[in-house]
This record gives sequence, structure tokens and C-alpha cells, in this order.
Amino acid sequence: MLRNTRTAYKKPNKLKINNLLNYIQMKLVTQILRVFLGLTFIASAVLKLFPIEAFDARIIETAPFLGWTFSMIMARLIIAFELTIGIIIIAGLWLRRVVYPLTIAMLLFFTCIVVYALIRFGNQPNCGCFGELLPFSNVESLIKNIVLIGIIVFLHYRAKERSLKYWWIGVIVLGVSIFTIFITNKIPLYLDEIELDEPFPAHYLNCENYHFNETNLEQKHLALFLTTTCPRCKELVRNIETLNRIHPLQNVYYYFCEESHVTLTELFGDSDLSFPYQIIPKDTFFEYLPAPYIPFIGLVDSGKYTRIWTGANFSFDREKQVLKKEGIIK
Repeated sequence: MLRNTRTAYKKPNKLKINNLLNYIQMKLVTQILRVFLGLTFIASAVLKLFPIEAFDARIIETAPFLGWTFSMIMARLIIAFELTIGIIIIAGLWLRRVVYPLTIAMLLFFTCIVVYALIRFGNQPNCGCFGELLPFSNVESLIKNIVLIGIIVFLHYRAKERSLKYWWIGVIVLGVSIFTIFITNKIPLYLDEIELDEPFPAHYLNCENYHFNETNLEQKHLALFLTTTCPRCKELVRNIETLNRIHPLQNVYYYFCEESHVTLTELFGDSDLSFPYQIIPKDTFFEYLPAPYIPFIGLVDSGKYTRIWTGANFSFDREKQVLKKEGIIK
């Protein structure tokens, strides 16, 4: 008797097919969320660079005890760390054991800062978490952090346990990020103030038509000479406005060189300046300065400069005590 060597046909197991499809779908969702999370941190880091001075100001405003110089260092370290985290998440390295727990801890820390800012300043229109180009209010940032933490918890549950082999790759990525951020966004090195051989008369005291009515130039005051085309001038004004929110200032005056193609609105947006300002014609602007440096800061008493600085040697950390002594800080 001959045997039937043909193999009997078996119908595919429907349950196994469904399990396979579910596995593929979950794998795809996990990969999409992981890439989205990594790109979010990279975007957060890159957007903070435009301009980085705004992020510096937000750190010093939130934590004035850090001081200006250390705040600038912290700003660049945060950006480099976010950039590194984003790159490593996309690469899929050390996710379960290191990266996801570290990222959750970082987001919880940022969430505490947002809650503190919400209590202290209210719902500000931009918390600075995505720079100036993509504003998030404090409440929106709080919701965003909660959503990201939820995504990370899900991804952590789905991630596989892997060894910490090639850990040095992460150290290299972090080192390169820090080096790149600090080289492309240098922290100003402040020199001593400029010494005057003799008091220089402040001729601008005769100017009229201030954009505020409350002006008393006979008092000791701080005069800032700026142009609308100077990036450091914009940075200086932003820092002065930030300092004013931390330590209220008085007797501060802005003097802008008149430019035909750039207006104050284009330079500073719709935000109002806190102090009186005067726009001086370009052909006479530098006649009021004892030194041709922009931005120029002068402390004036009895109609004459007693101290002068440039934007490159005016350190808020160092000069804060001087401003307090001279009565500029209330």
C-alpha cells in the first residue's frame, strides 16, 4: 500500500496573525513616538539659540541669585544637554536604563520651574522653552511637559533592557554639543570700566521731546546710547529691562541713534520700554559721547560723566553694587 506523502494543508492561525499585526502596529507607534520625542528636544535646543540672549534673560529673571555670568553658562549647558538627549533618543541608545529616567527627571525639574514662574509671574505669554520663535505660555508649557512625561513613561515600558556598551559615544556627543554651543555663542569677557581723565560734559542734557514726561536730568542718572542696528544694543536693553523686574531701577534713560531703515518697533517688538528714551539724529549722535563705542553706558552726575562703560565691559554682576551705591537701583 502506497503512503500519501503530501503534507496536509493547515489553515493559518487567525489569532497569530492578529498578534503579529498588533505587534507591528505597536512597534511602529513606538518608533514614531521615539523619533517625535527626540526631535522635540532637538527643536527646543535649536530654537533657544534665536536669540540666546532672550533665554539668558529668562534664566536670570527666574533665578536672580545665579548672577548674569553663571546664568549664561547655565543657558548654554541646558541647550547642549537637550540637544544631546534628542540625538541619543533618536539613535535609540541606552533608553531604558539611562536616557528615559534622566529625561523624566529633567522634565520634572523644568515643570517645577514653570510652576514657580506661574506662581511668581502669572501666565506669561512665553516661558522660553522653545525660544522666541515658538512661544509657549506657562500653562501651555506645563501641559506640554505632562504630555511628554506620559510619552516617555509609555516608551520606557516598551523599551528593552540593553547593556551600557559604547557609553563613551554619549560622552563624545555631549562634549561636542557643549563645545559647539559655547564656541558659536560666546559669553562676553568683561573688562574694567573705562577711566576718564577728566569729567566729560553730558551735552545731551539739552535734548527735548522725550517719549516720557517724567524726566529729571539734573539728578544722578544712567544714560545708555544705542543704535537700532546693533545686536548688542538690543541685548543690553533686554538685560536692563530684565534687571528692572528683579531690582527696580530709577533714573535710567535711553538714547537711540536715528536710523531710517530700522524702527524701534522692529527692534524691540511691541513691548514697551520701561524708561524715557530719546531719538537723536544720526549726524549729531556721536557728539554726545566721550568715546565712540556702541553700546555706550554713562553714569552722569551734575551734568558730567563720572563713570563710563561700553557694552563689552559692563557686567551686571560686578556693577550691581555700583548701581546700588549710586542710587540707580532703588
